[in-house]
Formats: sequence, C-alpha cells, structure tokens
Amino acid sequence: LVSNCDLLPGSTVSFTNLVGTQTPSTWQLAVWSSPGSVAGDYAAWSRADGQLTVTVGPDALRANRTYTLWFELRNSLTAQAAPTVSVSAVVRAVGPSSFMSPAAVAPVVAAIQGI
Repeated sequence: LVSNCDLLPGSTVSFTNLVGTQTPSTWQLAVWSSPGSVAGDYAAWSRADGQLTVTVGPDALRANRTYTLWFELRNSLTAQAAPTVSVSAVVRAVGPSSFMSPAAVAPVVAAIQGI
C-alpha cells in the first residue's frame, strides 16, 4: 500500500469487492502490517459487501512509503475469477476529514507457500 498523502491515526483504508468468500462478517478480523505499528490488530469485515476496513494507528502511514497489510479470508468452495479490488481512504486530518476516491487494484496471481 502506497499513499500519496499522510494517513494519520484514525484514518481508514477500505478494500472493496473482495467477493465470494466464506469468512463471516466481523468487527474483529485479524490484520497485520509491516511495519507493525501502522494498523491496529483488527479490521472490520463485511462479507455481504466484500469490504475490509482498516483503521490506521497507532502510527501514521506516511506518503510515498510502501506498507504491507495482510489478513486471511476463506475462499469460496467454487472457483471464481479474481475480482477487481478497489482501495479508498478517509483521511483524518487536523481539520475535517477528507475522502480519497477509490482506485482499482490489479489482482496479483501468485502461489502462496503453505496454503
């Protein structure tokens, strides 16, 4: 994840169109980040919407730096084509928050060891 502006703690990053999973909706889907202090321990997951929302913190995501976020979702029992996932953010600022428009993300197809 690379942002073109700083995302202060309390900002949110949403990944949408993560459809076709078996993972039930929850407010506490485990999420990890590298570096480890830019996302909390949990994210909000909506199976019906296919949306994962991560809250930034305790540290900020700094502009033009690469961050890695990972989480686990269980695939559908039936095969499906990779969906086009979008990423958007609500940026917490000193003043009012701002919405960043969604941007499409190209799917990465790669073998993952251990799965």
